[in-house]
Formats: sequence, structure tokens, C-alpha cells
Amino acid sequence: MIFYILPSIIFIISFSDYMKNYKLKKAIFMLILFILVIFCTFKSVSTESFYGYDTNQYIKFYNNFYYRFDSSLEVGYRLLNLIIHMFSSDYKYLFLVMSLLTIFFIGKYIDYNTDNKFIALLAYVCIFYYIRDLSQIRAALGYAMAIYSVKYLMEGKTKVFFMYTILATSIHSSSIFMILVYPLRKLKLKKSHLYIILLISMLLTNVDWMKSSLDLFSKFADNDYVRSFMIYTNYYDSRGLDSKFLLYILISFIGIYIKDNPNIKSEIYEINIYILVFGIFIAGLFNGSEVISIRLSELYITSMIIIISKFKNIVNDRYLEVIMHISICLFLIVYNIAFINSLSQYGIMY
Repeated sequence: MIFYILPSIIFIISFSDYMKNYKLKKAIFMLILFILVIFCTFKSVSTESFYGYDTNQYIKFYNNFYYRFDSSLEVGYRLLNLIIHMFSSDYKYLFLVMSLLTIFFIGKYIDYNTDNKFIALLAYVCIFYYIRDLSQIRAALGYAMAIYSVKYLMEGKTKVFFMYTILATSIHSSSIFMILVYPLRKLKLKKSHLYIILLISMLLTNVDWMKSSLDLFSKFADNDYVRSFMIYTNYYDSRGLDSKFLLYILISFIGIYIKDNPNIKSEIYEINIYILVFGIFIAGLFNGSEVISIRLSELYITSMIIIISKFKNIVNDRYLEVIMHISICLFLIVYNIAFINSLSQYGIMY
């Protein structure tokens, strides 16, 4: 039930965005972030839940940590386990620290990129939170750190940007691809260019070139690493134009359409829409492998929460803005209900 209640609570509290008391608004925002952390810390560990398998794998690794330090998991994640283990052998402290760090970076990312903080947070909860924060805790933290690092790129602090990217990569290796955002900052793309990229991305979802390419590659490089990589990337069928990907396309189209609106136009919005469209392109390009298509693309697609939060700013009338606010939140809540119902086929909802 909490999966349905939580977004509704954030929706009600989202009207705090109109408060002029910044300190009170920040306190409310921090309270919601704290609730998200607590929910992740004390989540069910039942193997029957939709996130049960990954959760129990992390518990197993933590409980047997001293015997598995040479694990293939990233060094940063192993070091976190080591540090937490020094204070407690209770795996809940692992969940607490991982969630605390993840939500901290997501909160900082939202705070820097948009004034409509609660809508952005609602978008994150409805679209990413259940899968990442409850299940894929390494990816959740790595992606949160990586997307937050763009702040330093915007401020011209390139070294800090790369430092954060390296730290994120030490938690989840796919975070290294955030360095591809570096050249995006210098691009000046028109709406037409971005629409063309989206169209190409959609067309690519009908082209499964990866399997034949990997089969060919394996003939020239037959070793344990290549075999492991092929098993990982070919484990799922092609993604195709599923409902989630179509949602990403829809948000991207709207985001591009409004990017030159005087109420929205800014360097921060520009880089976020570039990152989102690039993520969509990655999803289409690597459509032949659902693992790469989803894992790698969603590193960038996290920026969608900022794009969504800006939709209501396209109008100048205060009453119309409130109507837009309500409409966006209701859309996200409806999506949340549909998403949760779809997850129920993979396990019990706790």
C-alpha cells in the first residue's frame, strides 16, 4: 500500500513549491527525503517481493564480506561494505548508508537544477525509485553521483566533475559513461536537430544489430571475459518500443518543444535536455540488449525529472500554472499506479 500512498503524499506536499518561506520549504523537502531513506532501510527482504532477489544478493555479500573481498564487485562498493562492517554486522546499516548517500545526491541534483523541487522528486519516486533504490542499490548510488556531477561541469569545475564520475564508477562501473556528457555541454543544438535524434532513436528500436555483431566479435576474441560479457548482454530479448520507452520519448518531445520558452530557457535546462535525448539515443542504439539499453541509458535519462518539473513554467498565468502543476502530478501518480501493477507480476508488493 505504501507504494501507492507515498506519491500521493508528495503530491499534496508539492504545493510547498509556492511557499515564499525558503527555510520551511527546505525543511519539508528534507523531511520527504528522510522518509525515502527510512523506507529503503527497513524494506522487506522477502524473496517473494519484486526486488527480493537483488536485495538478498547484497545481504549475502555483506554477511560474508570478509570471505569475498576479492569479489568482482566494484572497489568503491567493497570499501563501503568494509567501512560499514567496522561498525555493525547488521545489513540494515548497509541499506541505510547506501540510501542516505543516494537520496542525498538526488536531492542536491534537484535543488541545483530546478525550483520545482517537489514535482522533480515526485517524478523520481514514480519513475526510478522503486527499481533503483529498493533493488539496484549500486546503480542507484552510482547514477545519483554521476548525474549530480554535471553541476560542476556547468560551473566550469571540470576536475571535480571527473572526480565525481570516477567515484561513481567505483560504485557501479557503467557510471563511467557520464564522461560522454563533457562534449555535450559545448553543443548548440536546435529543436530540429534534437527531434531528428529522437526519430533516429525510435527507428533504431526496430534494428537488432547487436546479436550478429557480438557473435562475430566472439569468433575473433574467444576468452572468458568475452563469453561472460555475451551472456550478460544477451540474457534478455530486444527491448522494443515498450510503454516505458514511449513515455521517455513523449517527455523528450515535450521537453524539446518548450526548451526555447523564455520562462524555461537556460544553460541548465539545455544540458538536461541534451542528456535526456542522448539517453534515448543510447536506448535505441543498444535495443538488441535490454540490459545495456536500460542500464546504460537510464544513467542519462535520470535528467528527465528536471525536464518534467519545468513543464508548468510554460504559462505566465498563476492559475494556469497551478492547473499545470496538478495535471503533471496526477499524470505521474497514474503512471505510478500502472507501473506498480506491472511490477506485481515479478513478486509481491510490500
